[in-house]
Amino acid sequence: MEKLAGQQKLSEIQVRRVVRGLVALVADGLRNGQAVRIAGLGVLRVRNIEARSAPTVQGDARKAKKRIVLSPAKKFNIAVDLE
Repeated sequence: MEKLAGQQKLSEIQVRRVVRGLVALVADGLRNGQAVRIAGLGVLRVRNIEARSAPTVQGDARKAKKRIVLSPAKKFNIAVDLE
């Protein structure tokens, strides 16, 4: 937060408010089943992972669950040097 505040010439309190607001908007969109696109970062969406009947090492079958996944934007992959 401190680094971002310095780069943008904002107070750390202002940056925290913006980040909290962004997190709240993303969480609300995902909770409502929407894909959330953030320019330069990518698309966040909830994916359903189906149950598996094959037992794990502990001997339990895996239950169905939901996961948040990121489909990164090309600019983000380039910035992280993945392409």
